[in-house]
Amino acid sequence: MMKDITDKNITRMTSLGQMTRGILHDLNNSLGAIMGFASFLSEDLDPKTEQYTFAENIKKSGSQIESLVEQVRALSMERGTDKDSLINVNEVIHQISENYKPYFAKNQQLIFSSNIENTYLTGPLFSFKVMISNLVKNALQSLANNPGTVMIVITSFNGKNNKIEKEDYEFISNLCPDNHPPKKSGTRIDIIDTGCGMNDVILNMAPSAHFTTKSADIAHGLGLTISSQIIDAWGGLLYVSTSPDKGTKLSIILPTEKK
Repeated sequence: MMKDITDKNITRMTSLGQMTRGILHDLNNSLGAIMGFASFLSEDLDPKTEQYTFAENIKKSGSQIESLVEQVRALSMERGTDKDSLINVNEVIHQISENYKPYFAKNQQLIFSSNIENTYLTGPLFSFKVMISNLVKNALQSLANNPGTVMIVITSFNGKNNKIEKEDYEFISNLCPDNHPPKKSGTRIDIIDTGCGMNDVILNMAPSAHFTTKSADIAHGLGLTISSQIIDAWGGLLYVSTSPDKGTKLSIILPTEKK
């Protein structure tokens, strides 16, 4: 009887995953048309007119929906609606950092550093990219328009010591359940920014879905929530160390392996 119930649940989850992918596909098609026509309008309109502002607002809203679709797609893949692949952690994160560099202002910099090579993680590649991109984007947004730095540091990890110290930060929190057994080896990814940082109240609320301190036109409050769920699904840990007006360090520990 229990096996029948389990089989039914698996079938329902599979059907839900297939339906979700279909909905996301249709949403992307519609968004492509909306944003495309909004771009045509912007090109043909005088930037000083109200109509131009309307077209730009449509594009902004479309970008927000596009980002939400990306988050849901990443989470649905993590729930088993996409095949796993062998991910070269170092290579993928380095490419993401290169893609983000153009978004940094002249008085800001993004630094990538790694002392490992050929370290792999098995899982959905798209989910991994979205997870890292979410956290790098949060770090960039914390700088606002101020001078500052975001560093991505990848190091090997010794499973005998999986506890992260808060070092010279005021507050620290583990956003994943601390119930994963220590691994023999793995990878630690630190994403460090010199931005606004968080106090203890904001840090406690940060993992909550749709919570954000940023403007609604640039953030939807799902990035950290979904990233922590993806990391947890891989048996990893995510620590946040932070101080107001000083910055934040995100420390990700993943059970990777050498090849």
